[in-house]
Amino acid sequence: MTSPLLRTVLFASLSFYAVTFYALIAVPAIANADDALVQPQQLGRGVNIIGYDPLWQSREKGRFKERYFAMIKEAGFDHVRINLHPLRDHAMGADHQLSDAWLATLDWAVESSLKNHLKVILDFHEFTRLGESPEANKEGFLSFWRQVAARYANQPDEVVFEILNEPN
Repeated sequence: MTSPLLRTVLFASLSFYAVTFYALIAVPAIANADDALVQPQQLGRGVNIIGYDPLWQSREKGRFKERYFAMIKEAGFDHVRINLHPLRDHAMGADHQLSDAWLATLDWAVESSLKNHLKVILDFHEFTRLGESPEANKEGFLSFWRQVAARYANQPDEVVFEILNEPN
């Protein structure tokens, strides 16, 4: 029997490699290995947005408004980190497919960020859920990244993936 910590570390490692392998297939290869080192340095100042906003259930009930993207840029920020909770928000059906409404909200946030010259970090923020029950959430985690990687594969380098926030 393995400890919960060991299971979590193993799951995070295996998941990271599985998603990385998929991303290498779905996302164009980085032209130069140095790009992977330079890109994080180019992110500059950033701020977390919309992770705990009801807009994921209903855009009309959302607190975060379109004009906030311009305000963030005017305040001197260079990127936004979109905290994503697809498991908590029940964004996936039993088949682990992300709902059209949830994806439309994400598309809006990515497009609005880029339109305002903000780089975007798509942050899978389900660290607690994955840490507590990695095996039970494995398929949802992998399915999420398969869908998101394919959907945003042709975005500019200003859109980056944070595979898992604070794995514990």
